Amino acid sequence: MLKMRLKRNGRKRQPSYRIVVMENRTRREGIPVDQIGYYNSITKKLYFNEKKILKWLRCGVQPTNTVFRLLILRYKEEYTSNSALFDPDTRFIGTWLRKFNKNQNRRKCKPIT
Repeated sequence: MLKMRLKRNGRKRQPSYRIVVMENRTRREGIPVDQIGYYNSITKKLYFNEKKILKWLRCGVQPTNTVFRLLILRYKEEYTSNSALFDPDTRFIGTWLRKFNKNQNRRKCKPIT
């Protein structure tokens, strides 16, 4: 099963992450199928290719919780209702958004700020 997840790179105590599509059983630094974007957790800089993300989501790739929160953060700020990725009526993000809201009540996880 393919997953959209973070791949760590950067120096010691200076992490930065690439947003990649990988097989879920491979290790964190394994070879990715496709690189979609990057996220620097220190400067909070986030970039990803929207066309590639939509392509992979339509193919059935599941984003991890962290990547999903990053997508939601980005599109709540910039596009809210204009983006096809954040539109609650679309089948792939709409269902994940509903599942994410239900799971927030069960899990005690810190939101990314």
